[in-house]
Amino acid sequence: MIKKLSSFIIIGLIFLGGVWYFFSQENDCLRSFNPVMAAGPYYEGPLFDAHLHLPTKVKSIADIAAKTGNPIALWDKVSLNYMKCLFDREGMYSAYGFHLFSKYYMDDEVQMAKKIEKKYPRMIAHFFMPTIISQTLNPDLDKIGKILDDNPKLFRGMGELKMYDGKEPDDPYVLGLLDLAQKHNLIVMMHPFDHHKKGVDKIVRQYPEVNFLFHGFVEDIGPAGVKNNLNWLDKLMADNSNVYYSVDAGLGIYGWKKEHHGKVVPKEELLPGLKKTFKKQLETDVTNYKGIIEKRPDRFLRGTDRFHQVHFDPEISSLLDEYTRAFIARLDPSVQEKFAHINADTLLKK
Repeated sequence: MIKKLSSFIIIGLIFLGGVWYFFSQENDCLRSFNPVMAAGPYYEGPLFDAHLHLPTKVKSIADIAAKTGNPIALWDKVSLNYMKCLFDREGMYSAYGFHLFSKYYMDDEVQMAKKIEKKYPRMIAHFFMPTIISQTLNPDLDKIGKILDDNPKLFRGMGELKMYDGKEPDDPYVLGLLDLAQKHNLIVMMHPFDHHKKGVDKIVRQYPEVNFLFHGFVEDIGPAGVKNNLNWLDKLMADNSNVYYSVDAGLGIYGWKKEHHGKVVPKEELLPGLKKTFKKQLETDVTNYKGIIEKRPDRFLRGTDRFHQVHFDPEISSLLDEYTRAFIARLDPSVQEKFAHINADTLLKK
């Protein structure tokens, strides 16, 4: 009798422990906003991340990415449940999520996209991001086409397209990707460089039915320093209704020193560095972007550009959230919701 009673007690304790763990996990994922930079006012509404690099489940892909200066996170270190929890804590309900595809292990990424969609429907708008690094690694156009044909509506976008191998925006390989995007009604997310402006102008006119979401090149750092392309971007938008732009977290999450280039800045250095530059960078971004966002309120989206493992750290993420909300609050109230999430949702429906 005593043995049976002991067994019931043990089972009861295990059950209660499981219940406690479940609810403690749930509480950890509740919306939490605890600003540390005293940079208010802060926007308090929902968010959509228009620029999120998803981890990869293939270690060899992560190794290749690291060797090319793009050390991507791994799913075995950033779990899907943790990702959902992070979204909930930040008040972010969805994201354009970029799956990195090379010529190899392509099916693994497709299966991961399906897994995410099954467990958390619509949390991620899946984008097919081909490596554009070298002929030995770039995925074949025919194989990309087959994946898109075999998985209708799984992918909502193509990108981020970033031509590390020297290709121009109108290179035959890139045009092949744009043809696939047009066929499958995909948003094209592209990070051009300063010298790509002529090619960009050409492709947005050549593919008027494709919606282009650009990022990054309005402040291109070249040999002569920073080139501000905002006036050029404004004219591109004025001339082409299919052009959109993602303004990503202005904090230097990829580092600020020459030796940081192509490497992961450890949290011990990154967090204090971001805090140190927070207010100055916020002032710079408001000066640069407030006017053009308010001029074209339906054409700008908000993103984070998270990529490295450390970018998913709770403290780093919390600081990104604070920065975003401080920036949005400085926009005209009529524009804030559009920039924060409405434009990203609307673009998916076009």
